[in-house]
Amino acid sequence: MIAKAAAGFRLIPSSEVRVSESEDTRERSHPIVPKLSSAALRDVRKSTARHDRVERWNLPYEPRSITHEQSVAEIRAIYERLDSAEQKCIEADSDQVKELDKPLLPGQRRLEDKQYRSSITLHQTLLEEHYEFLLVSHRPSSNAALNRLITEYQMKSRMWRFGIHSFLELLRHRLPESKDHMFTFLKMAYSMIMSLLERIKTFEITWIEYLGDLAHYYVAIKDDTRDRQIWIIMANDWYTKATDRSPLTGRLYHHCAILAKPDIQVQLFYYLKSLVVADSFELTHESILVFLNPILEKDHIKLQTLESDHLFVRFHARIFLRMDLNRASLNADGFLDGLTDSIGNAGADWKKTGAFQAASNVASLLKYGAKDLQPAEIAFFQHCCRMTYLSLGICLDLADNYLQRFPTASQLSQNDIPWNLIANMLNSLLRLDHSEERISSITKGFPRTEDPPRPLTEDFLLRGWIYAEDYFPPDWFTKTLADDDDARTLELDSMEKDRLTRIL
Repeated sequence: MIAKAAAGFRLIPSSEVRVSESEDTRERSHPIVPKLSSAALRDVRKSTARHDRVERWNLPYEPRSITHEQSVAEIRAIYERLDSAEQKCIEADSDQVKELDKPLLPGQRRLEDKQYRSSITLHQTLLEEHYEFLLVSHRPSSNAALNRLITEYQMKSRMWRFGIHSFLELLRHRLPESKDHMFTFLKMAYSMIMSLLERIKTFEITWIEYLGDLAHYYVAIKDDTRDRQIWIIMANDWYTKATDRSPLTGRLYHHCAILAKPDIQVQLFYYLKSLVVADSFELTHESILVFLNPILEKDHIKLQTLESDHLFVRFHARIFLRMDLNRASLNADGFLDGLTDSIGNAGADWKKTGAFQAASNVASLLKYGAKDLQPAEIAFFQHCCRMTYLSLGICLDLADNYLQRFPTASQLSQNDIPWNLIANMLNSLLRLDHSEERISSITKGFPRTEDPPRPLTEDFLLRGWIYAEDYFPPDWFTKTLADDDDARTLELDSMEKDRLTRIL
């Protein structure tokens, strides 16, 4: 029935709608739809009339009864306007890119205020058409064929690239001249995506990621340090929400890594996590070089004067880049020698620091996301084992699970695992708070101390990693995230008992 209802309806072949590096390669044609009577067409034009001055997403949404024939005609009318506006934006942005490298005379501006306002209006027009297209194709009365148009013709990525991102990049390169105009456009785009987040839940993760990107752009136009920090926190919150909903997507952790600056240990963790999750983000290989190279360039600094976090990151940098095992070993020794003092100085903050360090160490056991371990890399892997199993942290109770799945790794690392220390630690924990009784009461399955379950703060760091894919029950995070997006950072005193039970 759906096929019959959509018969004769198509916009353009999906193979022709691609968001490529060269916009000129995209072929265009108009949608083919059933013919309507003149009266019906007048009704459609009236219903899709433009609202001047006020953005459409700031107007009340008034759902109305409409036939499939009217929906098809409305989609066609919107797409014709959208297609025209998109082409104008592409051409305008392309012309302005050519002007970026031209030298300016003293006091000369790239564009006058009137030209900036004209460019904003042009891109606003495109965004409004995209907004209407998204709403109409997802009306309750729309059938599956109309619903699929957004994905089939890459409407979300086209809206972002041609309607928002390309123009924001132009404005960013013209700072500080374009500051006020960039703020105006950002405010408009942010408002639109927020409205989409409320009205079209189907693409919730996409809208959340876009909001994170827009919040990150706000940082570029804020002069006050406090304002910049506020927007960094907001961007990170959006990206964190996205990772909670799509924990296997490496690109999202790459965003978090960029925002974690200047905390180099947290940056390292997120870059590595973006490589070892199921849907790894290959561009991280380029970004992590930009991150690591400046750290390695400070080789003239004596090891004794380096902070613990720099020694830790330097070790992983040398292993990741497969360079200078001797120096990597010196970095590891320096880090391990000072680890006891570092834990004491950090106090309660060590719960967070240690979790990030342990997770990064385990990423090294996973070869930083590489598929195979080459014979020439065995020495590097052995250094990773030594670093991991001599470090104190959360990875101690994860290592055995990993080794069972990878026998070769087990053979290489057996001598490095401090079995006696692990046994002593477990026996000490067992004597605390009558834990033995609680452990014996757990007959099978994942230990649950509450129902619905309450994840530990470090559970959110582990979520999405390859070695933890079968670790948590399916419903482990559902209730907490539904109630409170900030629950991941809430550390309660009672969690210590849960943590002890989990380890044992």
